[in-house]
Amino acid sequence: MPVDSLLNISTNAVAIGLVEDHYRHLDISLGEPLSNQVFSRLTRITDNCSSVIAKESGLKLNLTEFGISSFADSPEDYENLRLHDIRSLGLDLNKFLNAPKYRIGTKRGVDIVRILKTCLNEESRQNLKHLEFYDLAEFPDDWIENIGETLPNLRIFSGPIRDKDFERVCRSFSNLVSFTPILVNDLTGIRHLKNLQVLTVLKSRFKSPEQLEELFESPNLRALDVLNSKGFFENILLCERSFQNLNYLECDDITEKQIRTLVERNPSLETINLLHASCKFVDFSDLPVTVINLGTFESTMKVLHNTLDKTVISENRIVGNSIIGFKKLLKRRNIPGFKEDDFLKIMKEVTLKLPRAESKHNLVSMCLHRYFKRFFPDQLMKNIIKNLDPMSALFVKRRWAARLVLRYLSEESK
Repeated sequence: MPVDSLLNISTNAVAIGLVEDHYRHLDISLGEPLSNQVFSRLTRITDNCSSVIAKESGLKLNLTEFGISSFADSPEDYENLRLHDIRSLGLDLNKFLNAPKYRIGTKRGVDIVRILKTCLNEESRQNLKHLEFYDLAEFPDDWIENIGETLPNLRIFSGPIRDKDFERVCRSFSNLVSFTPILVNDLTGIRHLKNLQVLTVLKSRFKSPEQLEELFESPNLRALDVLNSKGFFENILLCERSFQNLNYLECDDITEKQIRTLVERNPSLETINLLHASCKFVDFSDLPVTVINLGTFESTMKVLHNTLDKTVISENRIVGNSIIGFKKLLKRRNIPGFKEDDFLKIMKEVTLKLPRAESKHNLVSMCLHRYFKRFFPDQLMKNIIKNLDPMSALFVKRRWAARLVLRYLSEESK
């Protein structure tokens, strides 16, 4: 079971001290990146961070990052970011809808340029590298060009964009290296982003290859994520062209046949992440690329290890799918690379890392039941646990696994 690093323990203690106002008699400042790390911990403990953002606590944080999940309660919290040198900003535009000075005409209208000029000091505006927002809002007609002028060094941008505005965004933010356009159904104009290295396409619908063809004119594109979108791979393959330097691909709406065609057509591809794709359980070990999915014992072990090693497991879905992947593997005639000791060890680690997730424990028990049916065929669990060899190096792990199965599954289900 992973153990928190000393840094994580320390930043958590400082964050708790801020919540409990232990520093009220002090007047000291914390530099970055420690300030960012403490603030990140703070937002996991409380949603009241206003005094810290305003530097009213005895321990003053100097933030360079402020994300959408940073619990800004009001426009005033954002305005107090002027006290910090912000380099990465996430805006929750809903917080400004009831502030008259930021409103414009329509019901969902906000002046995003005024928000940026008010909430960021001049140095932050000059040096801001990352801007993101996910709210559908109405902006002034010239918001794109004004943001391009206000944030001259912007390198990473994420946000919903109308199709008719997409090319203007690409022209005005021409120095982007990472771009996440949301709800965009036509990528015409992306040719202007000559430095683009990472493209994430979210919640889009593509109907023709012409809407995607300019992607092949991005010479520096290294990573492509296509998530919650339809028609992308169906139409990109109709272009019958190859990406110049694409190394990494992550996607969900793609078939096994499309994967194999992409690999054949794009020799620069090195890694494909299919954890959220319908073909996540397919064995692609014959391909000359690294496929991150749940189709082999080795890849499933790596995925589950990487997920469990995180201090905070936000992707319980991946844990569940990994266990389902193991269950599917145990039904195959041959399991190349299967290591019984490693398998039992990681199953126990799941139950330790998620001690209160009863559904996951039940899923683990069903997977272990499949394991016992494979390696101890035609035996009842109560007899298996009685007959385990105490001299075996796997005795302790097998006994734990058998007890878990007996705990969660009735004998009739076996």
